[in-house]
Amino acid sequence: MRSQVLNEKEWVSLKEASKITGKSVHALQLMISRGKLEKVRKQGSNGHGYWEIHNEVLKSMMDEKLISQGVSHENFSDISQVVTMPTEAFFQQQKERDNLLQGLMMYRYKFEELDRQIKMLPAPLEVLPAILQEKDVKLSELEQKAELLEEVERKLLTEQQSRERIEQELQKVKEDLLNERSLSWWSRLWKKRS
Repeated sequence: MRSQVLNEKEWVSLKEASKITGKSVHALQLMISRGKLEKVRKQGSNGHGYWEIHNEVLKSMMDEKLISQGVSHENFSDISQVVTMPTEAFFQQQKERDNLLQGLMMYRYKFEELDRQIKMLPAPLEVLPAILQEKDVKLSELEQKAELLEEVERKLLTEQQSRERIEQELQKVKEDLLNERSLSWWSRLWKKRS
């Protein structure tokens, strides 16, 4: 792809040059503004144009890059092949990396979903004895409270029964007292008459 662009076009836009060289568009703009790149031109008018770089400049940039990486021209008959293969491999690896990342995100979502479902499952067998012991303690506490409640109910019932009995006895005493008073009144009355 790079070699095709360099062979087909004499002037290359900054975006294409960025893809070919691996430098960002901004870095290329800085190089132009600092005068580090020759054979550049601005296309367009009224200051809203775009920069273009001559393909010879790009080829020399690529040569410098290869030399800095330890690759010499003597090993290759056509330098465009050296440039083409790594670019295609890079884009292929980039595509594979993107696919792997997408797959990882999908699996991450699935694992999070499985983790959420696992948390909703009942407790594992190792934890069950502790849970059962805790439940047994609570059950024994509830049984003790129930026994206390029953005892209190029995005491209340016996107190209520004794209260009723006392009230009955009190009523009987009142009646006896009234009867005695009435008898004593009648007896006094009889005594007075006799």
